[in-house]
Amino acid sequence: MDFLVNWVEQSASTQSDLVALSEKNVLQQGYVLAAKRQYAGKGQGSNKWEAQPDKNLTFSLYLQPRFLPIVRQFDLMQALSLAIADFVQEYVGQDVWIKWPNDIYIGKDKVCGCLIQNKIVGSVLEAVFCGIGININQTEFAYAPNPTSLSLHTGRQYDLRDCLDRLLQHIARRYEQLSLGDIDAIKSEYLDRLLYKDVKAEYIYNGKRIVATIRGVNPLGHLILETQQGDCVEAELKEVSFTHKEV
Repeated sequence: MDFLVNWVEQSASTQSDLVALSEKNVLQQGYVLAAKRQYAGKGQGSNKWEAQPDKNLTFSLYLQPRFLPIVRQFDLMQALSLAIADFVQEYVGQDVWIKWPNDIYIGKDKVCGCLIQNKIVGSVLEAVFCGIGININQTEFAYAPNPTSLSLHTGRQYDLRDCLDRLLQHIARRYEQLSLGDIDAIKSEYLDRLLYKDVKAEYIYNGKRIVATIRGVNPLGHLILETQQGDCVEAELKEVSFTHKEV
């Protein structure tokens, strides 16, 4: 895949700007809108992404995975999550995890968040907008609950453009793997990296605290939990939250 990277000085949200840009222009697959300063970045739901200017990667990527049936949207999320995990692993070594569905963790600390928005036309997955924020050089955080960065783990500072180039190489490799139909390998690696898989821990499920074990993810991307009573729960994103308390 060829990438066209457009760096801008600032953006309220690269995700919102990319969606707006696509409505006015014909974008090529692989178009990247990256901001040196993003001051109102979006997370899941009403969450915000905290990022100091010129410290981190904050960008959005435009893809056209028309080879994927709509029911396999989660396959793309798995491939992108693995690409980012591959990138982080390159810098910090081991202990890189995917917190369902697509946050990237070093140990139990969050280094990357993603926001995936799909555009469906008829029965075709016409376009996907991938908003990605990765903490690179930031070492102090004001309100993020459990943040970390590459710099905090390695004690080094990194060139953001070089980091983006390296990450896009990983994304290209995983996207090609997906387009060639190697989904079994992608699913297997995703589950191997899934944070708390086969570990008994506490969760908040539909407002109630439960003790459960992650057993996998179903084809629609719902988290499969086995409760301590032996019941199987398939939870959607808005139904479950992590407490990060192992039992």
